Amino acid sequence: MRVDNNGGGRTKYHEYPEADERAKAPPYHIEGFADRIELDEADHFDQPRMFYDMLDMGEKERLIHNIAGSLGRCMQPIQERQLSLFRQVDATFADRFDNAIANTEPPKPEPKPATV
Repeated sequence: MRVDNNGGGRTKYHEYPEADERAKAPPYHIEGFADRIELDEADHFDQPRMFYDMLDMGEKERLIHNIAGSLGRCMQPIQERQLSLFRQVDATFADRFDNAIANTEPPKPEPKPATV
């Protein structure tokens, strides 16, 4: 168990220096041109936002259903924390997730066998 504040509030990954532009790979042809894009280093939600935006409506429904099915069994504070993260990715996604969680049946206690 760590007792040294585990790095405090700092970001939990190693910061790398800026990439050398000379090392940048040139664009290449893949049924059109592909090129590298730079993500906003201060926004940690670019990548999940881009992933969510590329999904079609059926894939989005399945994603929400699968996540809600798992998180529906979690305690309320955990659900709320996850919802706040989802809201930073996409507000519509967060709203749809919130509705799905509200319609998720809470876990039923499992019966325990009788002991003699």
